[in-house]
Amino acid sequence: MAIDAQKYSEIKINRLEELSPLSPNASILLIGNIGSGKSTIDEPLSKISDFYNIASDELFLTLPEIQRINYLKSLDLINTKKYTDADDLAKNQQIIFDFEISLFSKRVNLLREQIEKAKLENKTPLIDFGLVGSWTYLRSHFNNGRITENQWNKFDFNFKRITENSFLNTTLVYLQVPPEICRQRVENRAGIDSSRTFELEAYTLEGYIKPMHIALEEFIIMYGRDFSKQITFKNFGNQDLRKTEDQNNLFLQLSSRRDR
Repeated sequence: MAIDAQKYSEIKINRLEELSPLSPNASILLIGNIGSGKSTIDEPLSKISDFYNIASDELFLTLPEIQRINYLKSLDLINTKKYTDADDLAKNQQIIFDFEISLFSKRVNLLREQIEKAKLENKTPLIDFGLVGSWTYLRSHFNNGRITENQWNKFDFNFKRITENSFLNTTLVYLQVPPEICRQRVENRAGIDSSRTFELEAYTLEGYIKPMHIALEEFIIMYGRDFSKQITFKNFGNQDLRKTEDQNNLFLQLSSRRDR
């Protein structure tokens, strides 16, 4: 029996709308582009006993939906101009949207579970990218015509509904690094670690890093004021000495936050 694409999409949206909002637990949310230094700062911060580390990349890779990424890679996610047939473009947009919505829904539930564990241990959640990853991915898709305005509005409405309370008591740490530097770091670490050579093709400057940079900047403009505190580092860790200074500065700011 053929699957009704429209009904399938409506089911995805209904599931999204059934997700309850996250509770307003005090937490630290670390965001930034690929190669911005999230892992660099996340590791030492996670060793502080008061923090409960929630490494989004590792956590979300356990999801069954992640297996569909190989299929999505076979699609042209950047250049929608090649779709001369409107039906082909609409089908591509629907596939992307359904995938991201499914992944976002799973992320919400997994994140909720991890936050509850942190609460039981009386620790502050330290979240690496978290749900903002879904927002910036979908925003990038929208900016480049990969999803429709209607699809974007449905997602953004539910994103705000789900995260609104949780942001009220969250410190946002934004590692703001120019796209060109992020790409250089991707190339450098791929040269050192052969297991990361796939990043050279996956995280191109024009196809991934620049669109994500734009989306991150838009997130700060649209949601930055919703957080209890915002810490922005420009050119985070651009040099070894600067990296140490940035880390120490961040530790001091987060420590002062916990002491209040």
